[in-house]
Amino acid sequence: MTAQACEDLLFIWTDPANRRRNVVGCLQKWPARYTFRYAKSLPSTAGTKFWAFPAFPDITRVYESQELFPAFARRLPDSSRTDFGKFLSAFGLKPPVSSWDLLKVSGGRLATDTFEFAIPLQRNDDQIAFDFYVAGWQYHGAHVDPQEYAESARLNIAPEVSNPHDPHAFSVMTTQGHKLGYVPAFYAETLARLHASVEGRVVTFNPEAGPRGALFVRLTGKLPPSAHAETLVDCFCK
Repeated sequence: MTAQACEDLLFIWTDPANRRRNVVGCLQKWPARYTFRYAKSLPSTAGTKFWAFPAFPDITRVYESQELFPAFARRLPDSSRTDFGKFLSAFGLKPPVSSWDLLKVSGGRLATDTFEFAIPLQRNDDQIAFDFYVAGWQYHGAHVDPQEYAESARLNIAPEVSNPHDPHAFSVMTTQGHKLGYVPAFYAETLARLHASVEGRVVTFNPEAGPRGALFVRLTGKLPPSAHAETLVDCFCK
């Protein structure tokens, strides 16, 4: 019997104590249902402990729904907003657009909490590709001439071995050598382990979206023959 194909999104929580983004769950879209489960290991720091998302209080349960869970659907951009068409076109989308595709590109971010969704890193043979919002843009990219990272601009992505806070950090730089921020930490550890050769391209830049959603980048790369076939969903949730 052939296994049903599904699509995955990672559910991310930013720890207010250290601003680190952590994978805390996985949302899956199957042909006729959605499932949500928490990650195998949930973060806890000296100052902050992760508590379950209110709509999903049981961290041991696999939740199922025939439609996108209402708690997540409420996080989607309002289609009645005046700039909704412009928002879609920035990501190459045209109406009508599915709730799933809208969740993928918007991240489902709200100003009232620190949860969001992210596309998992996956591979196809020796190639990897995924889209992400640059972390720390407000501390770095906000001070760089936006012309250096206009839409479709090529970006350099490289390990920052001297980073005192994260030995796996990958910085995102313009081709002129100016730092824009970082690959989110939950991707960077896997990238470091895979030893992939990668580069980035700007998908869209919208400073009005706030620091967590200002700069959207597509990373592509090639893996060495020794790289192990894995996805972030495998690493965190299965």
